Amino acid sequence: MNFEGSFKLDDGFSNPKLVLANGSDEKVIECDLFEDGDGYSFKTSKYINDGINLEELENGTYYLLIKAFGNEEAKYFPLINKTKYSDLTYYTLTKNNSKNKMPK
Repeated sequence: MNFEGSFKLDDGFSNPKLVLANGSDEKVIECDLFEDGDGYSFKTSKYINDGINLEELENGTYYLLIKAFGNEEAKYFPLINKTKYSDLTYYTLTKNNSKNKMPK
């Protein structure tokens, strides 16, 4: 799955990372991250069917967040879906006919 977007950080926060969080577990997502002076933009892949491999995830509820660092603390910023698509359900499909429903 591929994600792209833009965001701004609160004053005093820097070094943002894109993280996929599931409860207390989190995974840093590799992405192209660009600072444009007014904020940041990111893209997890150049290709639509690349980026986050859903087959590698355990079933559960996940949140895509920005994690940034300030003076002795980390802060999480939620991303807001501003697309025309909402409440999508994804399934992983594999060669051995197994499938997993990915939660919303």
